[in-house]
Amino acid sequence: MKIVELTRIVPETLWAARFEGNNENEFDRTFNRWENSEYLDAFFTEHEQDLVKDFYGYCSVSQAVSITLSEADAFEKQLLSVAQGQDLEKGSEIFLKHWTKLKESKS
Repeated sequence: MKIVELTRIVPETLWAARFEGNNENEFDRTFNRWENSEYLDAFFTEHEQDLVKDFYGYCSVSQAVSITLSEADAFEKQLLSVAQGQDLEKGSEIFLKHWTKLKESKS
């Protein structure tokens, strides 16, 4: 994949790449998908077997969609807040929370 453009999301701290063949940068593309219930329903239906694993807490497709919609909005706000220097302490917590959960599920 070839990067064709870098977009400044937050000056000096947060940039997003736009890859060849895509109309959106990865920041916008990712959050647009995570905020689209039809996309999420199709995604979780296709990967439904993963939802019955401990990492996801054995949830249904509709629960996964609901959780993702809620968490995506909160994550985007937290990410932008950290990038703008408003909540630097929270920044490490955001990433460590998900890394720890992933690590524990592989134990």
